[in-house]
Order: sequence, then C-alpha cells, then structure tokens
Amino acid sequence: MAVIAHAATSGISYASEGVVTAFPEGADEITPSDTDTHEPPVTVYVGVTGNVAIVPAGEPASAAVVFKGLPAGSVVPCRAVKVMATGTTATDLVALY
Repeated sequence: MAVIAHAATSGISYASEGVVTAFPEGADEITPSDTDTHEPPVTVYVGVTGNVAIVPAGEPASAAVVFKGLPAGSVVPCRAVKVMATGTTATDLVALY
C-alpha cells in the first residue's frame, strides 16, 4: 500500500472534535486509488460533477462511503485517508491539506 505524503505536514489546525480552526495550506491533484492512502488526511475538492468514494480518517478501509451526485466546485465535508477508484466518478479532484 502506498502512502501519499505531502511536503507540508497538515497545515489544517483542528480544535476539539475535528473543528477546523485554520484553512489548508497545500493542494495536490488526486488520482483515485483503491490502495493509496493520504497522510495527513485530506479534504477533497470536486472539479467535475460525480460521485466520490472515500475512507474517512479514523475508519477502517471497509468503512468506505460514497458521496453521490456532488456538483462541480463542491468539497467533500470530511477528511479522507483514501479516495477510492471504485465508486468514484467525479474527476479533477484536488486534495486540500
């Protein structure tokens, strides 16, 4: 399993219970993969409408969820350790960290 590490270590600050207290400092294109993981977890920006299948941070790989019918320009409302190829139809995905 490949781990995708980012040059900046989590530029997102979290208060208690995952509340974001600062904006992301970095971004990378995402190629969905059923094996690669993101470290630190990322928020996903959707460039072209579709579905996005993710594994949320803190959950096992079997806990993948699919956000369906996301419009272009939206952001998946949680941090992901994996953006799955299986179930993802949206394109032009960007990891925000």
